[in-house]
Amino acid sequence: MPTGRPPKLDGERARIAANLYLDESLSMREIAREMGVSSTTVWRELGRLAKVEYDKEGNACPVSQRQAAQPVQVRAMRIGGKDFTGMAVALPNAPLLLVASWKKPGGYVACGYWSMETAEAKGDCAAVVCGVSSLGQLLDARVRKVSTKAAGMGAREGMAARDFLKLVG
Repeated sequence: MPTGRPPKLDGERARIAANLYLDESLSMREIAREMGVSSTTVWRELGRLAKVEYDKEGNACPVSQRQAAQPVQVRAMRIGGKDFTGMAVALPNAPLLLVASWKKPGGYVACGYWSMETAEAKGDCAAVVCGVSSLGQLLDARVRKVSTKAAGMGAREGMAARDFLKLVG
């Protein structure tokens, strides 16, 4: 097995990886395997070709130009070792934001557009934060309201949204 520096993605290989990334049916692991590099290398090199966002834990999340222009963005997130889905919907005055876990017990944090009354009526494990305009800000914000189900799991107003998600995810 060869030793030394790991393979790089540059020039034409980076463009090929970027085109593979646009195919939403492929995972980052599949792209890395196809290109013969690690997932970390793919993330790093795509970040040089596209707009890059970083989550609070410092993980790079490349966003293609096509995705950046879309009014609805959905992305996988990892918080406290658990998987979540983040969603941002561009609206005229402020974005509609949501980060949710779909595994049991499941729960979500949403921006102030979200109706806690509906969450209560549906029996959701939910929290609402206010004054945020990005998923990163949502994770850093303090919880303003929690549903009865979330309170029963130990959630409370004033806790960080990130900590709420770790609790209910």
